[in-house]
Amino acid sequence: MKVSVALNLFNRARNIITDNDDMEKEITNIKQILIGNGYPEKLLDNIINRKEHREKQKVEKSWLSTIAIPYRKDTAEQLQRLFAAYNIKVYVKPSNSLEKALVHVKDIVPKMSQSNCVYKIKCSECEACYIGESSRQVKVRVNEHRLCTKRPPRNEVELKSLEKRSAIAIHAIDSGHKIDFDNVEILGRGFHSHKERLTSEALHILTTSNAVNRKEGIDLSPIWQTLMKQDK
Repeated sequence: MKVSVALNLFNRARNIITDNDDMEKEITNIKQILIGNGYPEKLLDNIINRKEHREKQKVEKSWLSTIAIPYRKDTAEQLQRLFAAYNIKVYVKPSNSLEKALVHVKDIVPKMSQSNCVYKIKCSECEACYIGESSRQVKVRVNEHRLCTKRPPRNEVELKSLEKRSAIAIHAIDSGHKIDFDNVEILGRGFHSHKERLTSEALHILTTSNAVNRKEGIDLSPIWQTLMKQDK
C-alpha cells in the first residue's frame, strides 16, 4: 500500500477538474476504488481533509488573466506551468464535462448580442475561417466584416487598410466565395480585458490551421507552438 499513490490520484483530480461538483464526485469515486483495494477509509479521509485544509490556508494569487483549455494528455500541466510564469491562470476542463456543459447550458443573452467575445466566421464554400475578438456586440463587428466584403479596394492604400480591418473580406474578394455571416461561432466570452481577448484569440488562431488571419493576435511564447505541434 503506497500513500503516495493515493496522494497523486487526489491531487491529479484537483488539478484537472475545476468544477466543484465534478471534483467532489471524482474524489468520492477515487476513494471508493482505493477502499476496494485495501486502503483504510480513515487514512483516505485524513489525506483528503489535510489537502483541503492546506488549500484554504493559501492566499489566492492575483492573476493577470485566466483562460480555460480542454484537457490533453502530456500538455495540460506543461501549459499550466508555462502560463503561470506569465501570471496567467490556466483552468483545465475534461473534454466530456465541457461538452456536457455546452449541450445543457442555455445562453441568457442571444449569441449575436454578446460582447467581450472571441468569435469565428466561416467561409460557405471552403474550409477557410476567420477568428476575431471584440469588446462590442458580436453583431456589430460581424456587420463591419460584411460591409467590407461589399467594398473591394481600389488601390494599394485601400488594400492595406482592408487587410487590417477584415482578413475574411480579403478572402471573399480574392476567391469570390460567399461568407457565412449568419452562423458565427462564439469561441470564448466573458473576458474582462482587451489582453484576455487577445490571448484567447491568439491561442485559437495558433490551433486553427485553416484560419485566414493576417496576424496572430498578441505575441505568445514560442514554446506554445512547440507544445501544440507535439499535441497534434
